Amino acid sequence: MTQNNQYKPILFITLTWKTPTDADSVEIEVRKYVSRLARRYKGHAKKTAAYEVGSNTHAHIVVWSFDINPLKVKHDLVVEYEKRSQKSVPRMTSKRMFPFGRVDLQIYDSENYGQMGVFYTLAHTSIPDGGEVFCGSNKTSCKKGRCVERAKVAEQNKISREFKTAS
Repeated sequence: MTQNNQYKPILFITLTWKTPTDADSVEIEVRKYVSRLARRYKGHAKKTAAYEVGSNTHAHIVVWSFDINPLKVKHDLVVEYEKRSQKSVPRMTSKRMFPFGRVDLQIYDSENYGQMGVFYTLAHTSIPDGGEVFCGSNKTSCKKGRCVERAKVAEQNKISREFKTAS
């Protein structure tokens, strides 16, 4: 995870697969899920993610953002859970968002738990990210493929590569 002081942890998500699957598939589905989340809430997101494959294949994801409002996510979850009597399922936990199993989505409470969710996630096999930014913003520059957040990460990675080759 690339350090950026403006990004704050907003969600802690556990994806659990019904059947065992391979590590590559888990990594792909984690990226797809975070991308869908960014588009759904029209913001920028980064992730800290790790997985465990085997009889209990699952992934833990800490979603970081500065422009996605976790209260909006929480409101959507509460409203959707209240509608459950009509057999409605919250959008981010629906079969359409993750058709492979179960989703447990919680608002990340950094005041009470600090970085414990991140440490717990990284106790598993980590998914490398290189500072990857998932852009779902409605800003014109983002829609046209000129996302400022992605450009920042590209610049940081370029500086890092130049430093490594110079050393």
